[in-house]
Amino acid sequence: MVLIGDGPERQHYINYVKKRKFKDIYFTGKLFGKELYQFYKSADIFVLASFKEMWPNVYFEAMAAKCAVILTKDSFVEELVENEKHGIFVNPNSFSEIEIALIRLIENNNLKKQLKENGYKLAQKLTWTKQGILFWETLQELLP
Repeated sequence: MVLIGDGPERQHYINYVKKRKFKDIYFTGKLFGKELYQFYKSADIFVLASFKEMWPNVYFEAMAAKCAVILTKDSFVEELVENEKHGIFVNPNSFSEIEIALIRLIENNNLKKQLKENGYKLAQKLTWTKQGILFWETLQELLP
């Protein structure tokens, strides 16, 4: 498992992994551009189970690299991403939902392949311009 990113909780997770002596878990810190894309390309499954993401472009980056994606419910992409077609939605407060989604993808190669292909097709349609328009429309709906 590779954990990419940084933030105030990073050291907590590093200590957690060390304390429990987990093997094969790596922390990279922040990555950008080609370096980040190499990790996407080498992964089968991408999980972002954060509690809040205003416009989680990272899902579409992972889809563009043909990763099967596990997404957070209420992540502002439900209008674009169909559950069980482009990715699997989970409740970020439910470890069991995340675990079940991971096991399903690990054990069901057909589902994983379907999500990879459908997610890739969706990501190809989402140019930066189109994402900007969709983001603006989403903001307009949220503002009074």
